[in-house]
Amino acid sequence: RLENCLIRDNRSGVEGGTGSDKTSTVCAQSTASIANCTIIGNRARNCGGVFVNAAGVTVRNCVISGNVDVGATADNPNWTGSGTFLSCATDDATAINENCFTGSAAEFFKDYVNGDYTPMSGGPLVNKGMDYEGMASVDLAGKPRKVGKRIDIGCYESQSTPILIIVR
Repeated sequence: RLENCLIRDNRSGVEGGTGSDKTSTVCAQSTASIANCTIIGNRARNCGGVFVNAAGVTVRNCVISGNVDVGATADNPNWTGSGTFLSCATDDATAINENCFTGSAAEFFKDYVNGDYTPMSGGPLVNKGMDYEGMASVDLAGKPRKVGKRIDIGCYESQSTPILIIVR
């Protein structure tokens, strides 16, 4: 089980290599669960992001973006395989399925260029996740996991800035 993880800038596999192995940054098998993770900027052969190797695997509330497939064919840089993907976001041209959506890293995060992977306030990751049994009460930064009606997608929860209005 992976939960509230930031998996970033990993390198594996052989660039331009061939073969049928499924080297990937995250390789999920059997009944694995991946929840509330941000998997970004990784490079691997045959899938830079998440390779799901069993129908019993669940990937939930994850951002899988900016990953690179360095294999002979770069078909699936962010994800590949079979399993259940729920409320996930990628920067692919096509969504993983009807439960997921696409966008760009620049619109997903507060400051993608400088490595701040907090969801952009009011952005497409905010309040788009799914609650689930056994969900952690805090995000990766130790802040409340749920701020608003639903949890945010990824390892961090966007913390709204309080507004103070003084009327005289």
